[in-house]
Amino acid sequence: MFNGFESRYFTTSDKETIHYILNFNPSLKREKPVIVFNYGLVCNFKHWEPQLKYFHKKGYPVLSYDYRGHFKSSGKDDLSKLTLDQFSKDLNELLYFLHIEKVCMAGHSMGVNVCLNYVNQFPESVKNLTLISGTVFDVSNILMNNEFNKVLIPLLTKTSQKYPESFNRIWNAVSTNFITTEVVRTMGFNTKTVPRSFVKFYLKKVNELGPHIFFQLINQMTDTNLLPKLPTIAQPALVIIGENDKVLPPSYQLLIHDNLKNSELFMVKGGSHVPQIDFPDQINTRLESFLGSH
Repeated sequence: MFNGFESRYFTTSDKETIHYILNFNPSLKREKPVIVFNYGLVCNFKHWEPQLKYFHKKGYPVLSYDYRGHFKSSGKDDLSKLTLDQFSKDLNELLYFLHIEKVCMAGHSMGVNVCLNYVNQFPESVKNLTLISGTVFDVSNILMNNEFNKVLIPLLTKTSQKYPESFNRIWNAVSTNFITTEVVRTMGFNTKTVPRSFVKFYLKKVNELGPHIFFQLINQMTDTNLLPKLPTIAQPALVIIGENDKVLPPSYQLLIHDNLKNSELFMVKGGSHVPQIDFPDQINTRLESFLGSH
């Protein structure tokens, strides 16, 4: 656990348990709006660690949570409810429980989809948006610039469902070996600034969740097209893109900025798919400036 943060649990209306961390007392009056950090596809709190620590020191109330079915949250056995809509409903119930009326939503990768889905469902709850390395399109068409994903993702999904035990063994072996670590580090991070230990921890957590949650959510992102909804979003937005993102091409991410009414663009030189970990000082300073002006 990060210094200054408390780990808590909340029960949803359908009796699932959502784990969350926060650095403030919900019953006390707050001078600054709460920042909610939403991590990416099978990611974890460490993908926001520099931001959680920085904004805690700056006196901002900060909240992050494990999605339903993730890590310390329950719901792993009902894949049908691991959806963007359900994540938004869970978050809305959590905010209501904590008596939080307005939030600054920040999302990375799939967390961008969570933020955009949430603001479309509960626009009155959102003060502004920070969207890092996200897309609003079917990811199977653009992920890793690989057109074979359109065939590969459904094939792997069906295989994992048909042969769960065998697939789990393969998943465990692949997700924890040296070659996978090097490929993920090269494709997903700036290797000059992000240590191998970070990637190994990330893959350990990916392995912990298992393939079924991964494929459920990647298919959620495959079935999503949020582009038509972007022009309806009125909240100020900061769109952050790593110029060397090899996971989601920057050209597709730029369309988020182009289609939002009130957005600012921050292109991170040398940034990968995870610029908030590559260059945390840059991201923290730019995000604080954005929050201060909106």
